Amino acid sequence: MQIKLNDNTNTQKKKLPKPPRITIMELLAVNCTAQSRALLDKYNAPQPKNYEDLKDKLAELYTNCPDKKQLEKEFAEMHPHKEWIIDYVAPAPVKADIKVEPVKTEQVTKVLDDGYYNMHGPSNQRHSCSCGCGGHSNFLGANTGTQSNKVDPNMIIGILAIVTFAGLVLYTHKR
Repeated sequence: MQIKLNDNTNTQKKKLPKPPRITIMELLAVNCTAQSRALLDKYNAPQPKNYEDLKDKLAELYTNCPDKKQLEKEFAEMHPHKEWIIDYVAPAPVKADIKVEPVKTEQVTKVLDDGYYNMHGPSNQRHSCSCGCGGHSNFLGANTGTQSNKVDPNMIIGILAIVTFAGLVLYTHKR
């Protein structure tokens, strides 16, 4: 038995047409007809003749409504997939046990009187942070001690490497 293969190897796949986008007005008109009609009654809008007219009347209502936020909330309450969206898309509420400890006034006055306090205690203790203050900054952000102006050799090498690489890229790009 011989199997015949398709000789047309360069066949392109047919692209399926994209389905039309459904607006919220169409969704409500088709799936929540009674609620949509009641909403039109609430806002004293004329009653529609068919689904297409209902969709148009809902869109017109939204366009002319002065309180769009309230109308959007009413649309959301009517939405046929509201429960599914709430169950699967809405973020779950986060429950966190936050303990609030009252601040003693003597601690606050000491910090404000001294003006110095860091993450590990009073200002006479150095702290290690990444801000570059070398442990010499006070509570108010001022530098309280001498900070080293020494340049790190690794930093210089890194900057030179970046400048060299950028120069090579620009040089080869011009060719």
